Amino acid sequence: MKNIYLLFIIIMGLFPHFIFALDFCDDKNIGKAAVYANGRVKPFLVHAYDRMMLISDDKKEVIKNGVKNYCELSFGDKERFLGEIRLKIYHNEIKEALGLEKQRKIEYISIAKFLNQREAIFNLSKQSPDKRLIETLNAYMEKVTVIEKILSGQDFKIFVDNQWAYPFENNNIDQIKNVLLNERNHLTPKVYFEYLNSISRPFFVSIIILLLGAIIFVVGKSKGIVIFASLMSLTIQLLLMIIRGYVADRIPFSNMYETVMLAGFIANVLGIIFYFKWKEKFILITGLLLNIFTLFMLEFSTGMLDASINPLMPVLKNNFWLGVHVFTVMISYAAFGLSWFLSNIFIVRDIFKEREPGITGKFSNIISDTLRFGVVFLSAGILTGGMWADFAWGRFWGWDPKEVWSLIVLLVYMIILHGRYTNWINKTKFIFITAPAFLSVMMAWFGVNYVLATGLHSYGFSQGGTIFFAIFVGLQLMLSVFHGIKCNYL
Repeated sequence: MKNIYLLFIIIMGLFPHFIFALDFCDDKNIGKAAVYANGRVKPFLVHAYDRMMLISDDKKEVIKNGVKNYCELSFGDKERFLGEIRLKIYHNEIKEALGLEKQRKIEYISIAKFLNQREAIFNLSKQSPDKRLIETLNAYMEKVTVIEKILSGQDFKIFVDNQWAYPFENNNIDQIKNVLLNERNHLTPKVYFEYLNSISRPFFVSIIILLLGAIIFVVGKSKGIVIFASLMSLTIQLLLMIIRGYVADRIPFSNMYETVMLAGFIANVLGIIFYFKWKEKFILITGLLLNIFTLFMLEFSTGMLDASINPLMPVLKNNFWLGVHVFTVMISYAAFGLSWFLSNIFIVRDIFKEREPGITGKFSNIISDTLRFGVVFLSAGILTGGMWADFAWGRFWGWDPKEVWSLIVLLVYMIILHGRYTNWINKTKFIFITAPAFLSVMMAWFGVNYVLATGLHSYGFSQGGTIFFAIFVGLQLMLSVFHGIKCNYL
């Protein structure tokens, strides 16, 4: 027994980082520490969250133990945590390659077992002709790369002796510990604001505020409560966008996560604006509900929307064109989103209730207003996009998938509006057509990124949204077809 204790002491002496890991990684101050990773300085907490989300795709676990788990993988009892932290495996061919059961939709595998079977992932990626499967396998290989960087101590740098260095690069454990637990060490305003933003969960707070406003509206029919809740939530979201732009040193409109954030914000604003024009409460609640929908995506669809702030590719490093082009396009998408929601409200009412006198004309006029608004801003967005393309790539138009689908969206809505004002499409059919027409927007916005995943707009691509897109399209088509059959339009 004495020999075992002696051996343990010798091992701890050879690997001293095991000694302090048990209490060091539990220290709350470590989250505030400034580290350098992925081309910028950020809080340790944010980097730990990003890395553990990329590895495990389990936001609940990451929020609860992400910093501790990442710290232990970097400095502590690595083998134990490699056995405890699990990865999600969805694809049946990957499950088979890893020797997992295929009965359940999601299977789990420890990081240790996953690393031991990385060769199976590599071989499958070489043999498979399935492009989608290869993309998924590449995502898993990225997890392997990140895990290996973490384990080797090469995943981030700390500021020590007036320079950024990897933790174990000419530093002992005591130096590393002092740097990471000294919250004043290189704690710039940007790092501090990003830290506060991460721990406060502003999207979740906004969801609660808007849901309370919606519930009170349903119970008491008070439009003032909806406006007040919307303004409170919009203020929080605006502050978040300002902080994100300040931290990133750019306008925060560069990826799918940020465009969803912007679209929900604008939809709520437009709901208030159109309410004051038309004096109809359902417009007000429509904007609020659209904002809630996008906030839910931002808060919970973490696999689909990556919240990480990363350096931009060179073509995007132009705040003027980035701001003007994306802002105008997202205004149009938000307006089309309002028209989609309003038309579906009419469809659902038509299925379950008798149509009230004058209701068709009212909905038709309001939806026409939102479509005109959207068409004007989408036209401006296409023009500014072409001007930016000429500035960045030397051509105004190149039939890139994003460009083509934005043009298709414009033509779809121009045809619908033309049909409405020439009586080619009557008021009722105009409302019904507007709902599935929004699928063209979803294709331009999400489909190109998640389904086609090709083109010069590669900076907007990400994984995990194909299922969301398919479900959205399927539900809308089913609702439209069911309504058409019930009302004898099909």
